[in-house]
Amino acid sequence: MLDPQGFVATCNSTHFFIVREGDDGPEVWTSTGDYCLPGITRANVLRLCRRWGITEREKNFSVSQVVRSRRSVRHRHLRRDRW
Repeated sequence: MLDPQGFVATCNSTHFFIVREGDDGPEVWTSTGDYCLPGITRANVLRLCRRWGITEREKNFSVSQVVRSRRSVRHRHLRRDRW
């Protein structure tokens, strides 16, 4: 879903996250929350990011930024043993 300004948003039953390669490792992006209900999943993902030192960003981002992020994460940061 897109918000009224055309940025990626969540809908009433799901939250949308992307993982991108940042300057200091992986970053988890999600929408600002202006157009979604606060939920347990969203809160837990953001809490776990903070606990494990993964940068989390609540921000506006476009569909083209989501598409470009598909290949930007290095899999070495997302090993199963870390989770």
